[in-house]
Amino acid sequence: GHAWTNSIALSGGSEKQTFRFSFSDLDNEAIVPNEAFKRRNLSLATNGKYGEKVTFNAKVMYSNEKVNNRVYVHDSPANISTAVWGLARTVDINTLRGDPNKLGAVPVGFVTPDLKSPGEEFQQADNNWLQNPWWVAYQFKNENVRDRFITSANLRYNILKWLWVQGQVGMDWYTRNNYFLVPQGTGYLRGGSRNETSNFVREINQEWMLGGDKEFGKFRVNAFVGGNKMIRESESINADGRNFNVPFFPSINNSKDRNFGYGYSKSGINSLFGSAELSYNNYLFVTATARNDWFSVLNPEYNSKLYPSIGASFVFTDAFQNIPEFLTFGKLRAAWGQVATANIGSYAANLTYGLTGSPHLTRAIAAFSGGDNIPNPLLSPALSTEIELGTELRFLQGRLGLEFTYYDQKTTDDILSATISRASGFLSTSVNIGELSNKGIELLLTGTPVQGPVTWDISFNLAHNKNMVIALSEGITELNVEEPRTRTVYVKHIVGYPFGMITGYKQKTDGQGNLVYEANGSPVRSDVYEILGNGVAKFTGGMNNSISWKRLRLDALLDFKAGGDIYSGTNVNLTSWGLHKQTVPNREGGKIVEGVIKTGENPDGSPIYEPFSLELNNENFARYWQNLAARAQENFMYDASFIKLRQISLEYSLPAKILTKTPFSNLAVSFVGRNLAILYKNIENVDPESNYTDSNAQGMEYFGMPTTRTYGFNVRVVF
Repeated sequence: GHAWTNSIALSGGSEKQTFRFSFSDLDNEAIVPNEAFKRRNLSLATNGKYGEKVTFNAKVMYSNEKVNNRVYVHDSPANISTAVWGLARTVDINTLRGDPNKLGAVPVGFVTPDLKSPGEEFQQADNNWLQNPWWVAYQFKNENVRDRFITSANLRYNILKWLWVQGQVGMDWYTRNNYFLVPQGTGYLRGGSRNETSNFVREINQEWMLGGDKEFGKFRVNAFVGGNKMIRESESINADGRNFNVPFFPSINNSKDRNFGYGYSKSGINSLFGSAELSYNNYLFVTATARNDWFSVLNPEYNSKLYPSIGASFVFTDAFQNIPEFLTFGKLRAAWGQVATANIGSYAANLTYGLTGSPHLTRAIAAFSGGDNIPNPLLSPALSTEIELGTELRFLQGRLGLEFTYYDQKTTDDILSATISRASGFLSTSVNIGELSNKGIELLLTGTPVQGPVTWDISFNLAHNKNMVIALSEGITELNVEEPRTRTVYVKHIVGYPFGMITGYKQKTDGQGNLVYEANGSPVRSDVYEILGNGVAKFTGGMNNSISWKRLRLDALLDFKAGGDIYSGTNVNLTSWGLHKQTVPNREGGKIVEGVIKTGENPDGSPIYEPFSLELNNENFARYWQNLAARAQENFMYDASFIKLRQISLEYSLPAKILTKTPFSNLAVSFVGRNLAILYKNIENVDPESNYTDSNAQGMEYFGMPTTRTYGFNVRVVF
């Protein structure tokens, strides 16, 4: 693949009015055929000052994005990685190209074992969910086009030299059209389908503020009050067609089964806020804020939340005279604050109904429109409370720096979805969970070990977080969050454990640590899900080195994570299919399993176990690995720690004398390499940063696309 970015910016104006226009064009093609991302941005900004009283600023940005055939990494259908990984090692992937005029299709004159017709998917095996990668890449269609406008305008009037009033309005508006085609002849949907969706989203913010900034000797007060009204509307229109009539004519109007859908939602937040900063002699600062939000997505009785904050900072190197000479700058800071949120859908707190469109005896029928989630009208905003302490120090005229932060954050009433009994007629409900705790540190070290003709700058950052689920809703000790495609693991929030524990079936033991087997040598599965690990990294960080000499500059960035776990669905399936290297030894005999086997029960119902040993034959050998993958998930948990060489760049700036007779004031050329190497990892076959979902359930992967190295060059020109 390749990526090109072109950009240009023009600016000008006078003392009263200035403007800036910019244009950028990004063209990115991935390594998967037909996958591409294109984006064009246009922006125009103007700033004006009219007399001593009035200033006006305005900006408009237009963005056009088009994504072709974004790869699927979640489930098996349309997942190219799954198709490639699942290919038998004795099969050349090029044999699946099939018809050269329709890649991935059954060629004319070829008879397949499943009697597919020419033009249909040329499948690699008798498994409709393990697809032909050529068919997915060249015949599936998955397109997204988004047009977006972001505008804002700000008018400020200075009532007095120290007192001002300001009004601001902004809009974020976009349309997104999605087109997804499952071509006719696809193994899991022979008739094919086409889906088209148009989304329209608009968010408008209107804000006013009254503020002042005035000095009283060594004291200075900077304060303001204001209000904001946010309204967000979204609308969607969906059309879907399945089973095409005329062969290989993928039109919704050509489909036998058609459906359409329409959706609309509107939500808003009304806010009042204020802030006041008191400073003394430019080295002591105290700031207090308060904000009250009213969330329309919650019932009026519970939708209001006031949250304040207070913070202070003290630059002691400016306050005291007898500071050691090696300490160039020193600051201490402390803060306490709260933030309220309400992360649910527009109508998720109320029982709402909609017309089904299928009348009975000429009368309209209404049905619950909330899907499988039952509303909770008692929901209140989540509230996060945090205490933060920190310091910033610079030594030796800035050649050595240290920034340190400690924080203690507690979140109460966070809104999450909880699984409930299916006997209720629903699958889940939204609840305010009791309390989540996050404590941690952040550290940044900077230094310049070498300074002169050659300058070497280095920075190192480290973050450590310890989280804990303190309490959930009354009567609830755990919440199910996410389940991977293997359906033998669940990420859960469990009281008394860190956020997002990975739980799953393990191989049963006899209480003495001995593994339990069936008579054929297959592992016996545990009765319930047991804790396997936690997907949240305990430590994250990175190190950047920058070396400059004359007009050359070299930058190298390393980053790392440590302390988290990852469950590998890829290695589960490779093991089940017999494609993992651990299934290679002893295929012809010699693999022995040892443990215990259940031979009966005691009078109290407890099992009786006896020692067990078995050399697996060919049939039992395959069954052993298939059942290990299905029943013993602890074998597929890995340490997700890694160290990566994330980026290296080399830049050269042309000498000014070469540019004297050109329209350029500066011209620099740089070469960049990203994701160059994984220097350390503890998981086989996959990248430890692979992920299964974009939710807050971390620590799972399932046939994600392998990460790629990228190389490129940039040319930066200033007129």
